[in-house]
Amino acid sequence: MPHEHQFYRTVLKGMFSLDLASAGTFTYRSKAGYLNLDEVRVERAERNGLEHLKEKKAYRLPMSERVRRVATLLRGMATISGGAKLALHYTDVTPVVVVAAVIKGGNNPFQYLITADERGLPRVDEEAFRETIKVWGDQLLSKLYAGWCKGFHDGQRKALANILKDVLGGDGSNGYLLSHPREALEALAADIEKDGADLGWME
Repeated sequence: MPHEHQFYRTVLKGMFSLDLASAGTFTYRSKAGYLNLDEVRVERAERNGLEHLKEKKAYRLPMSERVRRVATLLRGMATISGGAKLALHYTDVTPVVVVAAVIKGGNNPFQYLITADERGLPRVDEEAFRETIKVWGDQLLSKLYAGWCKGFHDGQRKALANILKDVLGGDGSNGYLLSHPREALEALAADIEKDGADLGWME
């Protein structure tokens, strides 16, 4: 059969949320999606001395292990690789833009910050950014960790830098970090390791 191999390039946007309170927490409720532990594993959790959350019908790993797992996941996202025919296609699938923060609740308020222009190219939406910080700023528990690869639509990286400086103020030492996506996720992971437990981020 005739075979043709066509290559294309596109920009994809995705959202992720991680429930820090649920990291390393395993429930035994008889409800769809909540029965993480059967009777055998409940007994094993008891034997291993896991924290028992009776009201939630759950067992929880020690804080140090929970923090380690979250940090490992964030670092893994920054260095993700793979896909079909990776050696042939030589395609980089690591994120080229990241906007992340520790927030209260489960809503992800950052999904509208990056949009597309009339040509379909990525664009930082300044009005959406300002509104998001205004409306959700009181829900931020951490600084804003932004990562944007140099060489990927550099004009928009500069636009993001100007917006961050204008909206969050100063040089970003307290309110935000703008760097490479890997460095941004590494910084978030390091801050969770350093202060996540003490600041209540894991609860």
